[in-house]
Amino acid sequence: MIGQKLYELLSELEAAQSKSILHYCNISSDKRLAILKLVITNRKKTSVEINDILSTQVIKTWPNISEKEHNLKMRRLANFFSEEIEKIILEEYLTKNNTIRNLLLAKAKENHGNIHLISNYYSKAYLKSLDEEELLYRLLALKGKIRMSYASQSEKEFDSAISLNEEFKDVLYSVNEKATIDYYNNLSNIYLEKNSLIKESKEKLEIDVLFFINSTRHQLHKASLYVSLAKLNYDNEKLSVYFSKADELLYSEKNKSKEYYDLERKLVFLKLRLNFFAGETATKLIEISDQILKQKNAFSVINNNTMFYKILSYILLNEIEKSKEFIENSASYFKGEGQLLKNFLMAVIYEKEGNYRKALHLLNPMMYASNYFFAIFSRLLVIKIHVKRSNDRLLESLLDSTVRFLKANDDNSLGKESNDYVLKVFRSRILRKHKESLVLNSHKKLSCFHIYLLEE
Repeated sequence: MIGQKLYELLSELEAAQSKSILHYCNISSDKRLAILKLVITNRKKTSVEINDILSTQVIKTWPNISEKEHNLKMRRLANFFSEEIEKIILEEYLTKNNTIRNLLLAKAKENHGNIHLISNYYSKAYLKSLDEEELLYRLLALKGKIRMSYASQSEKEFDSAISLNEEFKDVLYSVNEKATIDYYNNLSNIYLEKNSLIKESKEKLEIDVLFFINSTRHQLHKASLYVSLAKLNYDNEKLSVYFSKADELLYSEKNKSKEYYDLERKLVFLKLRLNFFAGETATKLIEISDQILKQKNAFSVINNNTMFYKILSYILLNEIEKSKEFIENSASYFKGEGQLLKNFLMAVIYEKEGNYRKALHLLNPMMYASNYFFAIFSRLLVIKIHVKRSNDRLLESLLDSTVRFLKANDDNSLGKESNDYVLKVFRSRILRKHKESLVLNSHKKLSCFHIYLLEE
């Protein structure tokens, strides 16, 4: 697709940004921007439709070119429009973010600017980095201030450089420590999704993290590391132990900084997700979801998934009308790739309402999604529908392919026991054997979604 990047940028534009770009198009003498204006004002925003507009406008503007030149013109237009939109986005961002704005101004003037001006930019960046709690920007600002102290050749500035350099060392230590925490956070995230990719043993990782916990004095850093340990132990009793330790450290912290709220939000979201797979009730999951959504950082990836669990829980509680209302009023959560989440929620609603045709229309492509969890959940829900409809002819091949799918993803262990168990029950129902005993002996870790799959 030629205009894919352009499509992605347009789909993310806010109303104020669209107005800024349209104003820029109106005052510019560049004729190409008349086409960009047409693209933005056109309400049809799929990538195919945007490509059609570009193609039509290229033909109108350059009617006698070859097909090869036509495609080249489309690519150049799409790239040009993307760059113009990015300029507007950057200008708006730099207007709001004074720290990085002043750092860039200082950098831009370093080769040819005067020391007083550059020092002023670095000083402003430094002060703003303190307000915004941006350690990396603070480090860059300090580095610049120290260089300007040397450049001034003033004895007074040399004295200042000594204290700045000591602060630089302290900030550097904090940056390195946070980077180490991010490293273990990333490793534990990967372990949670696909543990075979992690070459070190879980036991070795756990020892390393515990050692680092003992070596840091920063309370929030300790709490974050305990969150990583919880992820490494999602399938055993240590999960609640490490969550409790993280809670204790987090909520005893008196300085409610940005780092504090970011960690709190991450911790509560992980409790939501891991408790979902551990068999927590739908009512409790809604309670945890609301705790996250009350925080102000709206429309992020985490909130996107939080809203998914909240709505799914309402569906499983048979609050269908309320669920539809949430979906309708939460369009901002389900833009772009978030459409997959919305489609799955609607498929569950359709299945509950008995509208199997619509449910299957949404579920069939999702069975082959790159997202493992939606792929397996969709497969199990499709099997449930075909079991209800007694479509034995379709079921045999679908069951076999799902068994192969689970084996191919054997290292996606989160929810694996539940997926295997539900598939086993479906097989028994088709064979009309041991139906009651299998359901009654259901293990305790079935999620509320897996329990719903087994309902007849």
